[in-house]
Amino acid sequence: MVDKIVVIGIGNILMKDDGIGPKLVQRIRRAASRIGVRCIETGTLDLAVVAEIANADGMVVIDAVDFGGTAGQAVLLDENDLLAVSGNNLWSAHQFGLVEALQIAKNQKRQTVVKIIGIQPAEIDWGLELSASLQENMPILAGIVMSQVHLLKG
Repeated sequence: MVDKIVVIGIGNILMKDDGIGPKLVQRIRRAASRIGVRCIETGTLDLAVVAEIANADGMVVIDAVDFGGTAGQAVLLDENDLLAVSGNNLWSAHQFGLVEALQIAKNQKRQTVVKIIGIQPAEIDWGLELSASLQENMPILAGIVMSQVHLLKG
């Protein structure tokens, strides 16, 4: 059980499915705030977001991740998965900022529990709308995010 939880949706909402993180955060924001969970939508991990990460006891990160799955499919990763691939294959355009943010949290002696929900994109191209596959899966994906939040809350 952790006290301070933050949900961070990372992605560029101008690039179709790359915006799945912020769009899922928008969808779950009301339910998450009712249980004291802070939600952040961001294109990149700027210093304000890094500060939130450094002060969190637990976090759920949502990002478009090309892991070779079916469009709209989700994979649950933890900090060790992220650190294992950070020097190898770039599976998320945003993973390097996240690795550094986690290192900052560790340097402050925080034991942040990290859950990463990677969502397989169908289309990364200019456009404001998610692909049909991701739009259809939004209710399921929102449920996955909230289930991880509830697991962290205990």
